[in-house]
Amino acid sequence: MKCGKILATLVTLSLLISVFLVVDKQVVAIETLDPPLRFEWIDDDGDLWSDNDTDGVIPYVPSIEQVPLIIQFQIINETDVYYGNENQQEAMENITLTGDALFTGALENIPGVSFNDGKNWSVPVIPTMSQGGGEIIIEAHAWDSIVVENLDIGGSYYITNGTIVTVISGNSEFEMGTNQTFMVDVQYADGSSAISSASAYLYFVGDDDGGTPGDPIEAHQISKDTYGFETGYSLDFNTTQQTDNQTIAGFTTIREQRNLTIYAIAYVGATLVYGYAKIEMKPQEEPKLQIKIERGFKPGIFVSIKNVGDLDATEVSYNISVTGGLLGFINKSKEDVVPLIEVDNETTVNITALGIGLIKIEAKVDAVSESVYGLIFFKYVYIPLLFDIQPRN
Repeated sequence: MKCGKILATLVTLSLLISVFLVVDKQVVAIETLDPPLRFEWIDDDGDLWSDNDTDGVIPYVPSIEQVPLIIQFQIINETDVYYGNENQQEAMENITLTGDALFTGALENIPGVSFNDGKNWSVPVIPTMSQGGGEIIIEAHAWDSIVVENLDIGGSYYITNGTIVTVISGNSEFEMGTNQTFMVDVQYADGSSAISSASAYLYFVGDDDGGTPGDPIEAHQISKDTYGFETGYSLDFNTTQQTDNQTIAGFTTIREQRNLTIYAIAYVGATLVYGYAKIEMKPQEEPKLQIKIERGFKPGIFVSIKNVGDLDATEVSYNISVTGGLLGFINKSKEDVVPLIEVDNETTVNITALGIGLIKIEAKVDAVSESVYGLIFFKYVYIPLLFDIQPRN
C-alpha cells in the first residue's frame, strides 16, 4: 500500500515537472520570437532636415513653401512581407494618422498618399503644433497585429519651432453658401499667451480637381490679416469667394466640398515661426422628404409629404398626376408648392378626378416619387391596403 502511494506521488511530481518545463519552454519561446509587425522609417520629415531621417522627429513646423512634407515608412511582418504589397486598398483602410496634422484619418482619406516599389508608403503631411509640442501617431492594423509609431513635432525646442493656430470664432466646418468670418488666435507653442504682430492668411488646399493634392495653393491668397493684435486675426470668406475664387485658384470645377487652411506667420524672439489650422467647406444640407400615396377607399387621391430630415423644408414643390380610366379619358395633374414643412411634421395634398376604371397615380416631390394603380368610380378612388393592383399587359 505504501509503495503504491509512493509511486503515485512520484508520477504526480513527474507530471508537474513536465508541465513546468513545457510552460518554461513556451515562455522562453515567446520571449525570443520576433515582433509580428515592425515599423521602419525611410524619411520622417521629407526634405525638411537631412541630418537624421529616422529619428522620429519633425524639427519644426515648416513654412507654406515647404509643405506638404512627404514622410515615408514601411510596415513589415515577421516574414518580411511589406504591408500594402498584397492589397494596397485594404492597407490604406487600416493605416491611420491621428494627432497634430492638417489631414488625419485612414490613409485612404488623406490626399496624395502613394505606395511605391512594393514596400514604401509616402504620405503628404502638414504638421501643426500643440501645447508642449506636437505629435503625429501612425497606427497600422495588419495580420491580426498592431504597430504604433509616434512622430514628434518641434523637438525639445518646440517653443521656437511653431505656433498654435486656433479658430476661436466662426465655423471651421461650414456649409457653402453662407458668408464666413474666421477669428484666429495665434499662440506660443507652450500655450502661455497669444502672439501679437503675427499675420494670418487663408488659402485653398489642392485636390484631385486642381493644384497638388494636400498642398495649399499659395499662388491664390483668399484673405489676410497682417500684423494683428492679441485679440485675434480676422479672415473673411464670402459666398462669391467660395464659388468664383475656386476657378481663380486653379480648380477646373466649382465644388461644394473644399478644404482650406489658415496659415500663420509670427516671430518668437528673432525666429520666424509658422502654424496651420484646417477649414472645411461642405455641401449644403438638404431637407429629407418622404411621400406616401394614401390607400383605402377615399373621395379623391391624397398624398402625404413628411419631413424626416434634420432641416425644415421650405418651398416644397409637388406634382400629382392621374391617368387612365375607361377609354383613357382621365388625364389630370396638379402642381403646387407647400411653403413650409417643419422637421418631423407632414402635410397632405390631394387631387380629384372623375371617371370609371383603372387609373395610374404618380406623385413626385423634388427627387422623391411614388406610383400606384387604383380603381376609380366617379370621384371615389380605391387603392388596396394589402396588395398592389397590376394592370394587364
